[in-house]
Amino acid sequence: MNYNYQQLPLHQPITQSGNAAAHMYGNIPGLKTHHHPHHHHSHNAYSGGPVSTGGTVLYGSPLPASNNGNGPIVGMPSRHTPGLNSLLMNSSPQQHSNVSGPNTNSSAAMGVGGPPIHSMPQPMAPASEFHQVQLMYQKRSRAAASPHYHARVAIAQQRSQSNIAAAVAASAAAAAAAAAAAAAATTTTTTTTAGTPSQGNSSITPSGFGGDRVATPQTVSGGAIVMRPSTPQNNNNSKGNGGASATPNNASTAAAMGRSGTPVARHGMLTTTTTAAGQGMGYLGQGGPAGTNNSSKLSWTELDMGGMGLRALAKELLGYTFLTKLYINHNQLKELPRDISKLRNLEELDASGNQLTRIPSDIGLCCRLKELLLFDNRIERVPLEIGTLYMLETLGLEGNPVESEVLEMLQRSGTKATVQYLRDSKPQPPPPPDREWITFESTNAQQQQDSKDLISVVSYNVLCSKYATPQLYGYCPSWALEWEYRRDSVLSELTMLGADIMCLQEVTSSQYESFFKPKLQELGYGGVFWPKSRARTMTEEERKSVDGCATFYRETMLDLVTTHLIEFQQSAMNKQNIHKSDDFFNRFLTKDNICGFVVLRHKSLSDEPLLIVANAHIHWNPEYTDVKMLQSSMMMDELGRLANYYRPNGPHYNQPSAKQVAAAAAAATAASAGSPHRNSVSSRSSTPATLNQSMLAKSNPSESQLTSSATRASSIICGDFNSVPESGLYEFMSRGKLSTDHQDLAKLASYTDCATAGLSHHFSIKSAYSSLGELPITNYTPMFQGAIDYIWHTSKTLAPVGVLGPIDEKWRKSNVGFPHPHIPSDHIPLMAEFRWRPAASGLEKSQSGQKLSAAVNSVAGSGSGSNK
Repeated sequence: MNYNYQQLPLHQPITQSGNAAAHMYGNIPGLKTHHHPHHHHSHNAYSGGPVSTGGTVLYGSPLPASNNGNGPIVGMPSRHTPGLNSLLMNSSPQQHSNVSGPNTNSSAAMGVGGPPIHSMPQPMAPASEFHQVQLMYQKRSRAAASPHYHARVAIAQQRSQSNIAAAVAASAAAAAAAAAAAAAATTTTTTTTAGTPSQGNSSITPSGFGGDRVATPQTVSGGAIVMRPSTPQNNNNSKGNGGASATPNNASTAAAMGRSGTPVARHGMLTTTTTAAGQGMGYLGQGGPAGTNNSSKLSWTELDMGGMGLRALAKELLGYTFLTKLYINHNQLKELPRDISKLRNLEELDASGNQLTRIPSDIGLCCRLKELLLFDNRIERVPLEIGTLYMLETLGLEGNPVESEVLEMLQRSGTKATVQYLRDSKPQPPPPPDREWITFESTNAQQQQDSKDLISVVSYNVLCSKYATPQLYGYCPSWALEWEYRRDSVLSELTMLGADIMCLQEVTSSQYESFFKPKLQELGYGGVFWPKSRARTMTEEERKSVDGCATFYRETMLDLVTTHLIEFQQSAMNKQNIHKSDDFFNRFLTKDNICGFVVLRHKSLSDEPLLIVANAHIHWNPEYTDVKMLQSSMMMDELGRLANYYRPNGPHYNQPSAKQVAAAAAAATAASAGSPHRNSVSSRSSTPATLNQSMLAKSNPSESQLTSSATRASSIICGDFNSVPESGLYEFMSRGKLSTDHQDLAKLASYTDCATAGLSHHFSIKSAYSSLGELPITNYTPMFQGAIDYIWHTSKTLAPVGVLGPIDEKWRKSNVGFPHPHIPSDHIPLMAEFRWRPAASGLEKSQSGQKLSAAVNSVAGSGSGSNK
């Protein structure tokens, strides 16, 4: 983490001489001392100026560079913030003089009324650069022993930035006034130029800085320090109540509440990040990022309760899941509650200078932590669960009697190496409970029927090996992230599920050829693979690492009739209703997603109906909803043409599969024992017919034909759609249309007519999990948890019988994310079982069977004739 070192106040009660101060703080990077003969008085701690220590001025309180000048300011909570007055327990300021803890001096050593500070150890030579950083952070932590140190620093930084902005604005205004005066002097007319000359002498400041809108700290009853939010509401002094805010964010309101005896965060510091315009930045809550421009609901995400003598943390604090920074340093805490894990958005946690003897293992669930400071406590053992904090940049353990192995590694190799060591040292955790099979009640009356009309499907994104990097999935042990380990776990899952059809995403060419295809062939499955479009421009060796979609089918039940692929890039170039604009080339054409189709014949049923299975992987980026919508629309259009091409009783519906043709031809060939070409048929049997887009285009079906064939088709659509159930894609798929006013269509306006005409398809489809309201999650990582994978089915020809239930919620929430030693991908597999509802009547069934037999005999006859 980088730090900006600026002239900012340190803790208030510094009374030592200049030499003593220089000795105490040593050579902290960015902390400098120099003699200043003109400073012989003490500055107020809130003034933002230097702190005088007997002729020596201390500079350089380190601040995170990420604040960018808009760092946290102090503010009061809004009315919807519950239980804040109960966060602070046993923390009267008078107690500070009596506080004692491990390795601490008396308060007299710090000055009158000051909190304790841990005694400095004897100077020691750093073991490495990492150790030097540890010592620097420890010294910085000890300098933050006074109450609300972090909030005071934030106030000073806010003032500094405001003053700079005001000075720059005033300078620009003066320059503009001078230029206007020069222009007026050169004019030939004696008439005064229209304008407002008085502006040249006034200080003009940008919105949010300077003037009445500067956030100014005010001390109110009970010791609370609040900031008047920089909002237009607080500046409107001519309307309503004279500018008084209706929320406790207003300082006068807080003062009144304090006088009335209401404990308004008397010691806690609520900090809020503001933009240059004074607008509140939203925090990450249950609904994700929730930025707001509503000044009356200014959100805060940081809380400073340092140096207050706290003995316990109230449970209300652990409900503030939006917190990103929590400072509870230099108190009297003896333990951190296990529920600290609820604060999963924390990025900084400073619990230094307490009396902690242990760290709860649940801290490993706070996986967004970048800074975890635990200096100067009584911690002896570091839990291995800290290894899941893969984003951690600073782990502070100096000043603890911690086990030597961990401390030495931290000093020698730094935080990242220590976290990895702890992660890989953790034993394999217990597996999750088995996922339950959920049977739908509507099928109970049919349970006695013949099970031949049942067909099961699995959809599974297996996480391509080149995407499974420690940077993205560093919470997973390195040995469990290796492809050799994960592939065996994936295969074990697929084998256990034993579905009739398996649709896999993110399978590379090499993994398909060397692992999945041979392994699943041994289990009786045939397969088809389609790489992403980028493989077209690569060498044979490079193509091996390109991922794509793979579909497998049980050969004892299903025969492959044909395969088909739609490459969205190439297909879009040939569509007349897509305008070839800059947005099309920059947004859509750069995405090489695909959808593969297979047409399967169910040979276990008497009429041998056809089933069309689509396997799709839609673009992932949530900023590209236009790409998602257009890709899904093109997929459904292609499915419609495919369903029409293979419509029941159509010219191609009875097209025999490659195996049927091969078997018939082999029988015919066997009859002519002396044929010199008797072995030529076997080479044809392994190559299924491929249906290209030109063949579909020639059929040129009408809208009524597409509607009719879609109604009678039996289709299943599987894949990773990278869209949640609340998205436009889900609405489009499940309802068959998407209205023009949907926000997900807005970005399509620049290169399609969809934004004005809307989107629609001809199928009546549902999600197999729609009766459950979808699974809670199908993708689970620290940065995202939700349902984005689906199995869709035609509702008039296939009825869901059951689905595979969700991962056990309690077990899931006890883990940071997937992959996991027991979950080989960041996705979980979906499985559904359907009962076939053939659309054909009994007469059509018999006619269909007769036509199929005739087609097979015809092909076999022509094949045997060609061998003579």
